[in-house]
Amino acid sequence: MLRLALRAVQLVTDTVALAAALVLAYGLRFDWEPPPRMVATGLILAPYVIAAQLIALALFGVHRFPWRHVGLREATRVAAALAAAATVFLVARISAEHLQATY
Repeated sequence: MLRLALRAVQLVTDTVALAAALVLAYGLRFDWEPPPRMVATGLILAPYVIAAQLIALALFGVHRFPWRHVGLREATRVAAALAAAATVFLVARISAEHLQATY
């Protein structure tokens, strides 16, 4: 039971950290004044982006790291997981533009 509770806390912490990173990225991208259209787009996409990142982190086994002793090897695995999640959205965006251009 304790292990399940710790895993739930870890999941919530990861979700909050990923959400904060996304908000920070949007803030920096738009100099803390995003257009209303981009705010709406960000709110729609945020759950999907965060879910994809959480899934990628789980698939890459990031949650099993002993975070007390994190080094370059673990950092590269985290970066690879997040790059994999970003690649999924990049491919989806390119595919959507291609499909839209054909109609």
